[in-house]
Amino acid sequence: MKKLVIALSLATLPLFGMASAANGFVVTIDDSGFDFADTDIDTAYIDFAANDGELQLTISSTKIDTSLPTVSVTVPDLPGTDIFGNDLLPSLENLGKNITLIHTGRSVTGFDITYSDATPEAVIAAYMSILSQAGFEATPQLMTTNVFSYTLDNGSQQLRAVFRNDGTDVGVHLVAF
Repeated sequence: MKKLVIALSLATLPLFGMASAANGFVVTIDDSGFDFADTDIDTAYIDFAANDGELQLTISSTKIDTSLPTVSVTVPDLPGTDIFGNDLLPSLENLGKNITLIHTGRSVTGFDITYSDATPEAVIAAYMSILSQAGFEATPQLMTTNVFSYTLDNGSQQLRAVFRNDGTDVGVHLVAF
């Protein structure tokens, strides 16, 4: 299983007001179920879990049991080969604008996911259910017609979740701070 462990360190995004992830919270990305060689894939299945100081984002090209909506993706056909003569394969960051890892310097500090044809209520309910099962309590911070911001706390870690209503799409921005 290919796992990318991403330590959350200092993160500053003025738009969302993120601070330091000095609490040691880490994000792991499990994309082992995604076939990066199949350029016909246009849908990614996303699951999300929070356990013991870790956020795990699972991305698969085959259907998985999840309460989250699907995400539209584009798998590019990269030209060329690596130094061993193998075809170049895209990575998670090449799948288009709907799945974005957030970088500060060399560190990945969070992620943005855009769900097509979803409602804010459904996406927020799915994320809050998963996070509450992991012991997080949500406190609303900013609630407008199109932006819904929460601070989530489990006693030892804090997360910031911002949900954006973009017409028929819903954007999720999730980071530890």
